[in-house]
Amino acid sequence: MASGSVDENDDHDYIFGFGSIINTSTHAPWLAACHEEEKRHNNNEGGETAVPTLKGAIVRLLPNAGYERGWNFRSNTGFTALGIVKQQHPSSTSSINGVLFQVPHALMAGFDVREVGYDRGRIDPKDLELLSPEHYNSSTIPNPNEIYQQFKDGWEKKSMWVYVPQEKMCAEADENHPLLQSYVDVVMQGCLEWGGEEMAQELVRSTTQWSRYFLNDTPSSRRPWLFRNQYETIDRILRQHSTQTHFADRRHPEEFASTYTLIKRMRGTWSVPRRNPNFTGRDLQIDQIHARLTSSTTGHNTGTVFLEVSGMGGVGKSQLCTEYCYRYFSSYYGLVIWLHAENAETLVADYRQLMADMTDTDDNNDSQVIMKDRDTNEVVAQVKARLFRSKVPWLLVFDNLEDRSLLDKFVPHGASGSQTTTCGHHVLVTTRLVELCLAPQNTLVLDCFTVSESVELLRRSAGSHNMQGPVNEAASHELANHLGQLPLALGMAAAYMQRCDVMCHEYLTRYKASKSATLLLEAAGNLVDYPLGVAASLQVSLSAIRAENPVAWEVLRLLCWLGPDLITKALLRSLLNAKNESDSRAKELQRIRAAKRDTVQKVALIGGSIVALSLGLLLGSNRNQVGTTTGVIAAITTSATVALYMLPPTSFDSKKTNDIASIHPSSSMTFSGNAFEQTDQLWTIFKSFSILTVKEGKGSMHRLLAQALRASQEESDVRRNMDICIHAVQHMWSFKPERVDTWQESLTTLEHVKYLAGHVSEQRNVNGLELEASILSKEAGVFSAMALNNFVEAQSSLEVALQILDSSSTQKRSRGVDQSNRKVRAEALHELGRVFRYQGSLEKSEDALRKALEIRNRLATEDYTMKQGVADTLHELGVLETKKHNLQAAVVLLQQALSLRRNSLDSGKGTRTAARRGEIEADCAATMHQLAAVYVASKPPSLDMAETTLKEALGLTMQIGQRAATLKQLARVTIR
Repeated sequence: MASGSVDENDDHDYIFGFGSIINTSTHAPWLAACHEEEKRHNNNEGGETAVPTLKGAIVRLLPNAGYERGWNFRSNTGFTALGIVKQQHPSSTSSINGVLFQVPHALMAGFDVREVGYDRGRIDPKDLELLSPEHYNSSTIPNPNEIYQQFKDGWEKKSMWVYVPQEKMCAEADENHPLLQSYVDVVMQGCLEWGGEEMAQELVRSTTQWSRYFLNDTPSSRRPWLFRNQYETIDRILRQHSTQTHFADRRHPEEFASTYTLIKRMRGTWSVPRRNPNFTGRDLQIDQIHARLTSSTTGHNTGTVFLEVSGMGGVGKSQLCTEYCYRYFSSYYGLVIWLHAENAETLVADYRQLMADMTDTDDNNDSQVIMKDRDTNEVVAQVKARLFRSKVPWLLVFDNLEDRSLLDKFVPHGASGSQTTTCGHHVLVTTRLVELCLAPQNTLVLDCFTVSESVELLRRSAGSHNMQGPVNEAASHELANHLGQLPLALGMAAAYMQRCDVMCHEYLTRYKASKSATLLLEAAGNLVDYPLGVAASLQVSLSAIRAENPVAWEVLRLLCWLGPDLITKALLRSLLNAKNESDSRAKELQRIRAAKRDTVQKVALIGGSIVALSLGLLLGSNRNQVGTTTGVIAAITTSATVALYMLPPTSFDSKKTNDIASIHPSSSMTFSGNAFEQTDQLWTIFKSFSILTVKEGKGSMHRLLAQALRASQEESDVRRNMDICIHAVQHMWSFKPERVDTWQESLTTLEHVKYLAGHVSEQRNVNGLELEASILSKEAGVFSAMALNNFVEAQSSLEVALQILDSSSTQKRSRGVDQSNRKVRAEALHELGRVFRYQGSLEKSEDALRKALEIRNRLATEDYTMKQGVADTLHELGVLETKKHNLQAAVVLLQQALSLRRNSLDSGKGTRTAARRGEIEADCAATMHQLAAVYVASKPPSLDMAETTLKEALGLTMQIGQRAATLKQLARVTIR
């Protein structure tokens, strides 16, 4: 294998290597030390000599030897290495492959020092099988026939040894002594050197005690191509046997630390809403919840019990589960986690925040940055892994779940070790959707209060002074019946009485009055699952809010078009600012209209005076002067009119009219100190009237309240309020695909964008809002795909964008607006095609991309700059054809895209900014990279063309990751 081999005439021992010893590169340190010691002992006689290497042969330790190889040696340096342990029943063991090394007697002492923590034990040669030459990797091990013959001679007389872990050093891997990828690499690389992939596969199969405590400790672990030799082969083998190797549990250093070192700290409550001091009744239901959760019947996954609490909105599902959490935390559960389960995005956001809160950093901002950089799937997997391994009883509450499939994605499957359902791995769900197919023990349908419970809630919450006396007692019973015993309506009525110091019988009188005439009540009568009593109760609170602060009432009518959760003070400020801008525009337009009317009146007055003057002149003139007088009159009239419009624009300026008509709120809003004070005032009002439920600075509006507020608005109000919401959300929405630092902030606005776009798509007579709403929905789709890897949600947002554009297709539009609509449609179709490709829907992908290409081609005939969009879609079609294995078609499309991009570069020389030119060059490089991949995949491969294309790509501006991928591809092509 290398020059300078040990003298074969010396006496030798033979060491069976089954782990890192297999790798000959690990011999160098102690062989060099032994060599230097020998030179000092001989006074450096013989001059400089090469460091010796050891001869070896591939062997198997047979089952009758009674050993089993596993990850069971706990190193003092903090990791778990391979060891072999004698088994009581040899019949249950398997053979252990490795390498038998020939070691001179003089080096055995050095070998013993190397193997600290192991004891050297003798092996009977009959227990070792010498493998034939065909088992060797001939590309790295020369002369396997010669090796085989040399070791075979005198086989039974050889002195053979193996290093066995000392008993005190034997233990399985744990969080403090994990498996290390660097050590696994050393062993696997040794196998690949000696026997190729077959030997590496056999080593994996014949090794036990692989562990989920698997740390990827290699340098730059996220970029293995930089430092790990043969990483692709090694990872492929480990992944192939992932059930055994726990390859899916291998984690990068920061992930390992956050996943395993903090498991013991997963105790307490997280994000559980504040306990309601006036919680009333429901003792039977709380007992039923606990009894069903602690029974032996499980739900979706073995080891975890599921229970759904269902019922109409406002019936008190969340309040009931909140009270259950407080009653049984610490006495039964060691950990309670409350999750907002409206959709995958809110769950991911909660899991991400949970991980950030549990990450050990000196600075909370550091933990936020760490979690922002984590992939969504990694975050979810880490939380599930921690819960799976948690030794304390835990409760997960999925509040307001609408999609039950999310449970499988966000709840760990089963329980670790010997844990059973009695240890308390419980999932409690609140939902408006009643699942009839669930077993009775897995669902609890919550009804409204009884009359006695309703009265008791009013008595506790409205203030004792408002409920005293027989008149108020009778009124409370009547009011409870009017409100349909719905806890939400009762709570709102009580909050009104408490805050406004209104006695119950007075509130009942006002309630009856509000019930007869309000638009809100009339609209709410047709709402799904929305009792009439709730609408009237809401109107009482809204009337009080409107009387106290009309702006608060107007802001509520804006909030109802946005997402019901993640309502922040920043959102209120943005809505206020957009509303003020809208009011200013309306006032300015009124002023302009008034100026127009004034101008018309002045023209009419002047015209009248001129007519009177002309009649006088005509009457006083002779017949010959009539023609001349008439001409003078016409001249005077014309001059007066022209002079009027040439006066300074004091009250009317036609140019300003055009400016006002095209005003678009600035994307950068500035807020005065008064805006912050006003926001705080509104926030307090909403909280005090139970309009908003606030937790950790974020508010939630009950969906039924929002539904009623939307239904109460006239068409003119709907358009105006949606327009304000769009401009407010545009200010909040900071997403830029190329800037990762905008992704985290955009996550808090995503739901508002989606809700608002959805409402626009459902409304009629919102002319003029479609373009901006469709752009927001399109960008939400891009964000969901790019930042969250949630392609289902991305598809939904992109399809909503197209629906909005479809609804405006029959309207009359200016040429500029029509071109903008078509441009956005093409962009949405382009992104939808990509999303379909990611989902594997290749036919749908092609259909969307072809439609996008058709639109962009038409636009390019009107605007040459649109050629870049044509190139983008051609590139995507080329990628799609590659995915479909239509390589010839892929080459044509990619070459067309590349030609357009090159033309764009050439045509823009000297006029484009360096940044824009760099973007186009990066696009060219991306197309070249894809084109080279197609050349390589072709049969036969066009390696020369691939190499030329990749080298040309490297000459262009591109990102570091893009350049690394291109260099890697070029290296592969060069090797082939």
